[in-house]
Amino acid sequence: MPTPATRLATSKGTFAARQYIFHADSRRIDFKTRADWHENHRLLKAAFPLDIRTTKATYDIQYGHVERPTHFNTSWDYARFEVVAHKWADLSEQGYGVALLNNCKYGHSVKDSCIALTLIKSGIEPNPVADQEEHVFTYAIPVSVFITVGGGLYFLYLLLRNRRP
Repeated sequence: MPTPATRLATSKGTFAARQYIFHADSRRIDFKTRADWHENHRLLKAAFPLDIRTTKATYDIQYGHVERPTHFNTSWDYARFEVVAHKWADLSEQGYGVALLNNCKYGHSVKDSCIALTLIKSGIEPNPVADQEEHVFTYAIPVSVFITVGGGLYFLYLLLRNRRP
């Protein structure tokens, strides 16, 4: 049976295809993406609206993790629309959580209960052809599991990294 997929094409010759991978031995959905990107001033994000009530999100950083608010109450909060994180971002409430894992992307954002990952950012400064190339990457969401910050997320990241395309 073929794996479900989504395709995107634009007039500039940009092509992106995302494959959804469901594993029989895992409670995780992988999103394997291949893109031939030829856009300027375009941002491609993957966003997941969730039914989680929390005021903070947790992000993986070098040598640990950091928590950031999920709301924009102040101008400082509004200015932090994206957080640099290495391997995962986690949105959890008491007894339940969802993580967004990735193998090579660093821009994460959470607003209220929507968690997102920046996939391609095609700015033109200082390089006018930045990100205009072929990209292959994978991101994943563990489904219906209680996420604990630290060891559990790192273990899931290692599983994802070992299945790198």
